[in-house]
Amino acid sequence: MEFDFQEDNLQTQHLFMVKRVCRVCGVEKDLLADFYKCRKDPTLESSYAYECKSCAIMRNKDNYYKKKMDKMDTQGMSGPVDPNYKGLKNTQPHKPWEITPRRCYTDQMVKELKILINEVLDEREGKMDYTSYFDTDKYKYYVGEEEPPYRPSV
Repeated sequence: MEFDFQEDNLQTQHLFMVKRVCRVCGVEKDLLADFYKCRKDPTLESSYAYECKSCAIMRNKDNYYKKKMDKMDTQGMSGPVDPNYKGLKNTQPHKPWEITPRRCYTDQMVKELKILINEVLDEREGKMDYTSYFDTDKYKYYVGEEEPPYRPSV
């Protein structure tokens, strides 16, 4: 009774060193470790699949994605059943959608972009005789204090 857990090992011990060639990849692999058991009797060689575990996993993944992509949801795509149907009599005219363009997200971003453009132009013209707004080491401050003001030379 104590050795019941070893009974399965004793039954399949004669298959321990048996090799089998996978029918998909053609590689010779260990029967017990690399092939799935597909029948109840583990003592027979024929109880194990002829496709190795790695090839079976790849096949299952491929089939899963193929099945997932093959189906198309057609609910609500059919037309009216009555061939004499002309549509609703009182259709409501729709106004065109009014679009408000958003060019910059915040006022702070607009301010920083203007400063950046002016600094690039000053640098190009050789007038960059002030500390850049984007030189953050010069504008450090502590929590609770106000940010130091930016004053370019005019």
